[in-house]
Amino acid sequence: RGFGAEDTAIYIDGVPVANASPASLSRAVGLDMLSINNASRVELIKVPTPDMPANSIGGQINLVSKSAFEYARREINLRGSFNTNSYDLTLRRTGGPGDELTRKVRPSFDFSLVDPLSRNLGYTLGIGYGDVMMPWHYAVPTYNYGTAASNANPVAGTPGIQNPAMTNSLLHQSYSRRVRIPLSLRVDWRPAPELTLTPFVSYT
Repeated sequence: RGFGAEDTAIYIDGVPVANASPASLSRAVGLDMLSINNASRVELIKVPTPDMPANSIGGQINLVSKSAFEYARREINLRGSFNTNSYDLTLRRTGGPGDELTRKVRPSFDFSLVDPLSRNLGYTLGIGYGDVMMPWHYAVPTYNYGTAASNANPVAGTPGIQNPAMTNSLLHQSYSRRVRIPLSLRVDWRPAPELTLTPFVSYT
């Protein structure tokens, strides 16, 4: 709707999620840092209301985790996959990250367990593993800043401190490896018909 990610609030079971990246000064939450393999559904609010915080101008996203009370019996799900990129579509080892030779086809999997132990007690467990090789490109330019003599007596159109001239630019390609191991555990306990306690722990 025209707003950036920093203006869209992210929640898990109604609890706001903060940006945990130490290298970012933005309030935008990186979805790759969330444990979502145990999510049951996504609730989306597009239009902000007066009761929403200031970072909800672009709306809200609420990830609702699985509840053991929504299942009649134990359920186990396991999903595996491989991921790569179009730069290295090969099973051979190629350069990067750094001086290493690594395979760019990397494995990933998600495991979820929902176990309703009884009518009043149950738990859900989610474990995942993601391994991604992310290519990135950067340029290293070289400039001519002139000599001490030319800078002492500058001439229009010649390179100098005030008018540097780029003489070369090297384009580099490298890789960064990102490994994610999300873990989540939710316990549903109903001590009374009108009361449900749901402690939830998530780690990425």
